[in-house]
Amino acid sequence: MKSHAVPRITRCAARRIAVGVLALSLTLTACGGGSTAAAGDPAEGAGTPVDGGTLVIAEGATAPHLNPYPERAAPGMATLQFLSLMYEPLLAKDDTGDVVAGGTSLSESLEQQDPTTVVVKIRPGVRFHSGAEMTAEDVAFTYTHATDPAIGSPVGQSRLSSLASAVATDAATVTFTLKRPDSGFLPALASDQLPVIERKWTEEHGGDLNTYPNGTGAFKFGSFTPNDSFRAERFEDYWDPALPHLDAVEVKTMADVATRVAAVRTGEADIVEFPWDQGRLIDTLDGVTVASTPPILGEPFFVSCKNAPLEDIRVRQALMHSLDVNAIKAQVGQGMELPPSYVVPPDFPRWGVPVGAENPYPRQDTAKARSLLAEAGHPDGVTIDVEILQSPTFDYNKRTVELAAQQAATAGIHLNVVPVDLATGLAHLADGSQIASQMGMPVNDDPSAYWVSFSPLAPSGCTDSHIQDLIAQEKAALDDDTRAGLIKDIVVYAQEQAFLPMLYARPARLTVIRDGVENYTPVAAIRWNSARETWKSEEAR
Repeated sequence: MKSHAVPRITRCAARRIAVGVLALSLTLTACGGGSTAAAGDPAEGAGTPVDGGTLVIAEGATAPHLNPYPERAAPGMATLQFLSLMYEPLLAKDDTGDVVAGGTSLSESLEQQDPTTVVVKIRPGVRFHSGAEMTAEDVAFTYTHATDPAIGSPVGQSRLSSLASAVATDAATVTFTLKRPDSGFLPALASDQLPVIERKWTEEHGGDLNTYPNGTGAFKFGSFTPNDSFRAERFEDYWDPALPHLDAVEVKTMADVATRVAAVRTGEADIVEFPWDQGRLIDTLDGVTVASTPPILGEPFFVSCKNAPLEDIRVRQALMHSLDVNAIKAQVGQGMELPPSYVVPPDFPRWGVPVGAENPYPRQDTAKARSLLAEAGHPDGVTIDVEILQSPTFDYNKRTVELAAQQAATAGIHLNVVPVDLATGLAHLADGSQIASQMGMPVNDDPSAYWVSFSPLAPSGCTDSHIQDLIAQEKAALDDDTRAGLIKDIVVYAQEQAFLPMLYARPARLTVIRDGVENYTPVAAIRWNSARETWKSEEAR
């Protein structure tokens, strides 16, 4: 078995190093959107591309839907994985994290004329899977649609809250006018959370992109059976004529980890995604490369600040004071060193916030927890239902909550574990009906993407005027030092208020790649968009 490190370079091109999985110290960059390398160029040392064949990916969880702009909900990490094969953002990020035009994006040039005016020239010759050519009108419609109150997209309305208008000033030019300066606006245009969609198609189908997907990506929709399989097929009219190399990408849902191990051994799957804590299990596999990520995915309690008993800040804070987070992450990590985390994890590229002396919950304080409960009117303790996803893929969430329950009980807090399936868990997060749930945060492309959780539109209700003021200041900060200071202020305040109480950060996952699969680069955001440049050797077919 080989291990796979990904340096922070353009297109996140992979190199290989010979170290054990559990000893990996990697720098896989969170490039969830486009990149600036010349389109179609293979990574250094990848060999000569071979066209044809089907890439089979085994995944532990299915996408609940395929709509990039679902009503009243964020698309979710699982959905974004699948959409990354079919959709693309307008702009890109270079290897330093700056937003630029060109490369693998749908833009040709970018000009910020002043702090509130952005002009983008679109890439010529781009077609949607419907066959229609992409115009500036489609791009302008995309962001108008994303911010439409009738759609109620938390991602669109939060990340594009500064957008006053998006206007097609000619067939190839879009002018964005902002209500105020916004440091997160250009990163939003480079995010695959906000891909470009076709106006006519979307309107004709009543916005139902779940049933009728239609992007500009290298692969077009083939078929989708939830909890079973997904297929995307080569788009013959893709704007880069050299891509894709593959005929198709198939994704098979295999909830059981052992089934995925067997799929590697038998050759049933070419790429297999494993939970981050399965290093010992896959260390014995031969004929594969294993890629990991640094710990950039935060593990929080998703609490409801609208539902009893966690609507009371004193109960939320009591919960955090009742926990020994160091003991939890040491046991859950199974020998892997996991750092404590704020909402923006410490290893987040460029903007990470290490947990320091300002940590409001540095150690378990049972007396403080009991005192807060008594103040909140619960002198005899309190019961909190905590949802976890009922799947072997998320066994570490179960272990996390079980350990937390043992600790919290010493302060009179009873954590009642409630297993739910993925669709139910995500639905409860989307409508705010859960009391609390414990699952991983999405890996985002910019700190501003995390602020969706504190939006007045967020179903959790976990926000207040102070954090909204801090977020407004952060968005208006156009120099890096000021922005970095405000990001720290936001995440520390959110932790203090237990709006999204974080436990630890962890790697996103482990990706096993069979020998013969060439030029496939996993990204920390858990996307499959590099499949556009991947090929399979004749021996691997």
